[in-house]
Amino acid sequence: MTKSSIIHVFWNIILILIITILILELVGVFIFDNRYQWNYGKRYLWFSKDTYSNKFSNYPESPEKKFWTFKENSKIRFIATYADVLGIKKEFDCLYDINKHGFIDTGNQGLGVDFIVLGDSFTFGSGGCSWLNKRTIQERNELKDLNIINGGLPGYGILGFERVLEFHQRFYNIKNVVVIVISNDFKRGLPNHRDIYNSCYKQLNCKDGLWHYVNLEITDEQIKAGTLKRMHLNKKRNKLKEFLHYSFTIRVIDDFYNIFKKPVVENNDSSLFNKNFEALLRIRKKFENLSLIIVPQRDEVGFLGVENLDTSNVIKFLEKEKINYIRCPINSNDYMPLDAHPNPQGYKKLMVCLSEVINN
Repeated sequence: MTKSSIIHVFWNIILILIITILILELVGVFIFDNRYQWNYGKRYLWFSKDTYSNKFSNYPESPEKKFWTFKENSKIRFIATYADVLGIKKEFDCLYDINKHGFIDTGNQGLGVDFIVLGDSFTFGSGGCSWLNKRTIQERNELKDLNIINGGLPGYGILGFERVLEFHQRFYNIKNVVVIVISNDFKRGLPNHRDIYNSCYKQLNCKDGLWHYVNLEITDEQIKAGTLKRMHLNKKRNKLKEFLHYSFTIRVIDDFYNIFKKPVVENNDSSLFNKNFEALLRIRKKFENLSLIIVPQRDEVGFLGVENLDTSNVIKFLEKEKINYIRCPINSNDYMPLDAHPNPQGYKKLMVCLSEVINN
């Protein structure tokens, strides 16, 4: 092969690579829209004012048992906006009725609780809005005669679920526990008091530009204007780093890498996994009939969806310890267009999975 032909082949390969990358990026823009948060790559969360309440899972004399809930006997509003190449999108806008303990109101009556459902934002109802509440329970014949508590709080993991359970055991005789999990729940630390957040929220001026308090009656126009203002706070983000983070080509490479990389439980994050595994075993020790519902994360379903190694390790742990679990068959169509939480259709499927566990 002559030198000129080698050069010709080399440039053809480069051209093919460039065309392939361009096609992948176009696919990313029009099909995987959530990967392209070009205006600073952030979602913007909004909560109605005075949302949080600090608690202790056992007693105030046990400061190591601190955690937070929502404000008791309140109505809260939770909004998420996204900014991308097509403009600002209000992804979801939900209202929640909160009970006397700071959790979703399920209409629970009396001291005897048939089931407490522990979980994170998927149980709370971020994205597709509240799905396990007083109204939805009464709508299902197999559930309406049961006393059920929704113990879901956004951002919580198994360690946090344990505190939520301890807190409710101060007030109720709980018979059964169901835990709704995603694999990320096993990588989360303990819930913290929100004193710092409360301080900035009450002034409607949080420096991180990501979380803000708003009036319960805020309009769409005010939300849009507020998003633009908060975007302005983040203009110093590096565009090259942002492209590398949200590039669909990089995502494809990363997905293939994740298939072969070592499990998270074998690296420096193993302590958090172990602590959460231990917390789950402590819960099971109290409730031998403990059942789990495993929900796939958005990146595990649909095109290029692969079960992540964290989920695989959680499954291995559950089977080793003989803990009852089912997988809830939620797919890519059951998630919000941009947000990583289920849509109303996805939460209906999750309700079916919960009913299956409760009836068994």
